[in-house]
Amino acid sequence: MLLAVGCNFTPGSSPQVPDAPSADTRGLDANAAVLDAGGADAAVKTWVVIDTLSIVTYAPQLTPQSTMSAVTLAVGTTYKLRASGMFPCTTTSVPGDAEYWDFTAQNNFTSGIDFGISVDDTTPDGTKLDWGPYSSTHVYETPYEGTGKRIVAVLFDSQYNNNTGSLKLEVLELK
Repeated sequence: MLLAVGCNFTPGSSPQVPDAPSADTRGLDANAAVLDAGGADAAVKTWVVIDTLSIVTYAPQLTPQSTMSAVTLAVGTTYKLRASGMFPCTTTSVPGDAEYWDFTAQNNFTSGIDFGISVDDTTPDGTKLDWGPYSSTHVYETPYEGTGKRIVAVLFDSQYNNNTGSLKLEVLELK
């Protein structure tokens, strides 16, 4: 596989290697395309949404509501998960997203619970998927390796009966 991000090469000249930007440790750029190493006629692959989950934020009790994907994710295949949206998450409507609540303070823990969307871990505690640094767009992406099962997603919070709304979780595959 060859990653095509952009290049400029003149036959017969020595290639110039610019200073490399820092690597994105969270996976490929959303706009990057991957080419099969099959030459000029090879198909360009792009990330395509294959499933969308609505993550419930409200529950009348302290037990979060889980949501299961409709598709099974193949073992060993790397997918991309994209979480987005905001919701009021306190009695005073302080906003939350897939990783943080109270955007001014950028809190991602509440009462010992790692706040935000968890994938394949339904026990609210101090550990869950890390969606990365705070994003003012409230869109987060992370690579995810398929396990041969459907994913189970849930919001971790210390109190669910003061939340309203939902968050969106998309599963993307390189096609």
